[in-house]
Amino acid sequence: MEEQNIVNCVYRKGPNVVFRQIGDEALLIPVANDVGDLSNIYNLNEVGTRIWEFIDGERDVMEICKMIAGEYEAPMDVVINDTSAFISNLNNIKFIQDTYDKKY
Repeated sequence: MEEQNIVNCVYRKGPNVVFRQIGDEALLIPVANDVGDLSNIYNLNEVGTRIWEFIDGERDVMEICKMIAGEYEAPMDVVINDTSAFISNLNNIKFIQDTYDKKY
């Protein structure tokens, strides 16, 4: 999906992934049959963790970008590029779902 289209999308967290904060580490762990798939753990940095927290099924990606840009005093074009790439990756690995897709 192109960046301009992603910024207008609203995503929600997938039901088959759990978030865990362990000390300074933030982890996304895929779950299948009620068991964590420890071979595919996704480690988040600080900004990735904030983006994950902002994905709520109500905010579009542009709103998340504005929040990140304000919080980290970063240039909006960089935030849009990086956030769009991160969200696209999460969507590709099925950790999040576009709210228009009713598979979940």
